[in-house]
Amino acid sequence: MDRPARGREDNKALTEAAHASCPGHAAAIAGGGYYGGGEPTVRYLCTDPKKYGHYDMQKAKPAPPLTDEQRVAKAARVELERQWPDVVETRRTFLRVVLQRPKLPEGWEILTALIETEAIRAGNWNSPRFDSPALAFDLLGHAIPGTTGQGEHVRTLLAKNPKLAPKLLLARALAYVETGISTKKDLDTTPPEYLEQLVAWGYELTEAEAALSLGGDANDRVAVEVIGNIAAMQDAI
Repeated sequence: MDRPARGREDNKALTEAAHASCPGHAAAIAGGGYYGGGEPTVRYLCTDPKKYGHYDMQKAKPAPPLTDEQRVAKAARVELERQWPDVVETRRTFLRVVLQRPKLPEGWEILTALIETEAIRAGNWNSPRFDSPALAFDLLGHAIPGTTGQGEHVRTLLAKNPKLAPKLLLARALAYVETGISTKKDLDTTPPEYLEQLVAWGYELTEAEAALSLGGDANDRVAVEVIGNIAAMQDAI
């Protein structure tokens, strides 16, 4: 037999004797050679391997069925991924408001320094993620040229309004983080500390962000968020 029973830890092929108790156990007898002159051969098989819980050793082992909790978590994850583009835009709308205020929020210097330090540590300082000012200027509410003339545009803008420099530094740091958490594949890398800082500045977390900021297993966080049980989870922590 080349189909071991599902769940066998030794992962070895079954023998005729080991498979004899299976309801699908059968034997196929073939004639001896093309002209019938040889000895007949017997090959043992299972009449319905899938039905009786066997799998092909040459193929990946089937995944066990999901538990009720896993199904809830999977559905919740799909829903969170569907929501994420709107979540990102909601957060960036808040950042635009922050950067339009006359005074920058308390602690902006520390956050900017920490983000830039992390960018250097990760080797992203000169990467397109950090060095492209497009999102930074979008957050500032300023139009910017395409891929050329950006440096000159920045110098001209700061020459006209030197007080914009601190805002540009913060916007660039925020854009670095935002670029790294902009798609659904970035859900599990969203820094809780970053969200906590935005809350300190007056941001109201969406339900999705609140679930992510609670820590713990990603599926657990997502499931809690979708069923609206965030408060109960906070009490349990």
